[in-house]
Amino acid sequence: MSATPTPGAATVVERYARLKRDFFVKGLGFAIASGIAYGLYSTFVTHAMGQGVWADWNSAGTALTAFTLVYLLGRSLRGSTI
Repeated sequence: MSATPTPGAATVVERYARLKRDFFVKGLGFAIASGIAYGLYSTFVTHAMGQGVWADWNSAGTALTAFTLVYLLGRSLRGSTI
């Protein structure tokens, strides 16, 4: 008896390599799209905080610190009272 590999063994290795590559490519595409979406969201929120009612909250004349603003916003979004 000789120890020759079966003809289907090479196909299994090739399919596994292709599956691994496809999974990596899909993951990389998802990561890039996620980063772009988060960047656009952050840009929009940062710009919006300088406009309208937010301009009064975050202006130089206010006594509220950044920590106080984040705390108040967090508490108001949860719906609980301070």
